[in-house]
Amino acid sequence: MKYLALLLFLVSLSLACGSTPANTNTAAKAPAANAAPAGSKPSSLPPPSKEALVEFDRLGNEAWAKGDATYFENLLADNFVSYFGGKRGTKGDELRIIPENKCAIRSWTLDETQMLVIDADTAVVSYKSNIDGTCGDVVLPSPLRAATVWVRSGDSWKSIYHNSTPIVDPATFVPPPAKPATKSAEKPIPQKTINPNSPNEKRPPVVADQFTDLIAGLERQVWEAWKARDSAKLGALMAENVMFVDGFGGFLGSKDAVLASWLGPKCEIESVEISSPSVSLINPNVALMTFKGTAVGTCDGKKLFPFWETAVYRQEGSSWKLIFGFETPAS
Repeated sequence: MKYLALLLFLVSLSLACGSTPANTNTAAKAPAANAAPAGSKPSSLPPPSKEALVEFDRLGNEAWAKGDATYFENLLADNFVSYFGGKRGTKGDELRIIPENKCAIRSWTLDETQMLVIDADTAVVSYKSNIDGTCGDVVLPSPLRAATVWVRSGDSWKSIYHNSTPIVDPATFVPPPAKPATKSAEKPIPQKTINPNSPNEKRPPVVADQFTDLIAGLERQVWEAWKARDSAKLGALMAENVMFVDGFGGFLGSKDAVLASWLGPKCEIESVEISSPSVSLINPNVALMTFKGTAVGTCDGKKLFPFWETAVYRQEGSSWKLIFGFETPAS
């Protein structure tokens, strides 16, 4: 799924890179005024099986290819977040896009499936998506690395975030060209077409500026620690069971793997920046932030370029730690 004009746009990217990365932790809870989404009350129920969540993704892929928005009415959480091309979208945005799909899919398989349990009511699945098909006259890119964040809602599981990025060879990767400035930018959906009382139009709970500053500040520390090649500081900022999907479509399933990937190349980095951070709460102890990450410099002699980034932080005692990240190429 992108849930997913995403796939069509990825055709034009079919190629981007990156390093990611933000020290530690400041004691803070999500402000009480920022209530967690309905249905996110802590549960004593066991986490779902990886197979069950991957099957939801598989069925979603089939529904997306058919332009069947009805399936996504139940699949997506009311406060679903999409993030592509630097734009955050909602459940309503996805439901408007899906019926426009005119696709012919010969095969679509998922393998290399992985699952990370964030807490009793939140989990991430990642997989390799192999597609043979077209939408209109565009051949869909394949393979992709995809990830979906799932949240428990009552006795069911719903997608609250999804993304995918092409799997490419870092040695031959070419970043997407910068888009020329234009005054005829894509027009936003007219406000009058949005019913704020409709579940499909609900935006994620808006968090206080101080909480956004907290999570963004931690992510900046991650990037600064990466710039300084400070393994100890990076490790202290991460959960022990961190998972990450990089801009080449590479999957990193452990803290050791993430640290090795981020610190292995020989890098000369002049500066790092995260811009336009936007934070929403998955539940009172889990926050999701989207932003643009930029590093100026080189790694292994190659010039670095920016990424659209998603970072999920989990509260552990008095600290918030990075537990999941996803990046896609930015121009």
